[in-house]
Amino acid sequence: MIKRYLKRLGNFLVDCASILSSRKNSEIALQRISNFNKTLLNTIPFGLDIVDERGNIMYMNQILENAIGEKTTGKKCWEVYTDDKKQCDLCPLKVGFETGETKTIEVNGAFGGKTFLVTHTGMIYNGKKSVMEVFIDITGRKKAEQVIQQALKAKSDFTSMVSHELRTPLTAIKEGISIVLDGEAGAINKEQKTFLDIAKRNVDRLNRLINEVLDFQKLEAGKMALKMEENDINQVVKEVYDTMFSLAQGKGLGFVINTAEHLPKVKFDRDKIIQVLNNLVTNAIKFTEKGSINIATTGGDNFIRVSVQDTGPGIKAEDIPRLFHEFEQLEGEVDRKTGGTGLGLIISKEIIESHGGKIWVESKMEQGSTFHFILPIEERRG
Repeated sequence: MIKRYLKRLGNFLVDCASILSSRKNSEIALQRISNFNKTLLNTIPFGLDIVDERGNIMYMNQILENAIGEKTTGKKCWEVYTDDKKQCDLCPLKVGFETGETKTIEVNGAFGGKTFLVTHTGMIYNGKKSVMEVFIDITGRKKAEQVIQQALKAKSDFTSMVSHELRTPLTAIKEGISIVLDGEAGAINKEQKTFLDIAKRNVDRLNRLINEVLDFQKLEAGKMALKMEENDINQVVKEVYDTMFSLAQGKGLGFVINTAEHLPKVKFDRDKIIQVLNNLVTNAIKFTEKGSINIATTGGDNFIRVSVQDTGPGIKAEDIPRLFHEFEQLEGEVDRKTGGTGLGLIISKEIIESHGGKIWVESKMEQGSTFHFILPIEERRG
């Protein structure tokens, strides 16, 4: 909005100069337009000046004059505004400008170390090719941004450190439980095995939560690399089915896959897509008390689609947009019992979108939910 305002102002002043050139003998018209120009310039609620193409200050409004604390008309602008008394490298006076052209640069170290956005508009003023400069103080905003960035980095570093530190003892605990469960440390009875199984499941769950946090940190930092290779999506679905079958069976749920024939191979990161599918199937099993889970693949004009359908309680329409927000979990009895970081779906979303795909959900209360994601076909991308 400021740029548009300044451009209109610059055009107006250009028009005024044109009028004056055709009325050289009219001192009254000159004075009226001059007074109007100054009144107009003084209404701008920011520091403002006009300098000629050699950097000489021709006009300065009261706001900028108060900021500087002295009258500067006739001086070079770079002698007044920057602490090092050098002309800014990006200034239009140095790189060139056209009448009516508007450019904005960020200037650091002005007026005692402040930071300004300076908008330049090329114009004609008092018959000279000039630049109008508007100064907007963003020092406070820049400091706030730095504080936020430092806080985010501290949070990221702390989360990463804690997560990594937890993984070492967790690995040792898991190995110890496995050794006892396998009978390598001596025979165990049925009751002992039951408690050890519970402990092992909770260790596995905690390990998954830590991995989710670490994956999310990598995604936030843009450090999650993809290993893109040609893969058969149906083979991936079959692998996930084999891995998750016992989990579904243990809950008394049916578990089936329906894969379309003759789907083309697509370039994707196999491990990452397995991670997405594992997440979707795990959620489906977790939130479904009776019925079945179905994984299906289909082909489209320029994509392949994978769908995970359950017969769970469904999701309220107003809650669906929250599903893919970080650390969001929907309120409900099942959520409280199962827990989690709330990062699984946001990680899945980031992985699918990094492949150039899309993920979404269709759901109705008491009728279950279906999560879909699509991946573009390599041969027809672009």
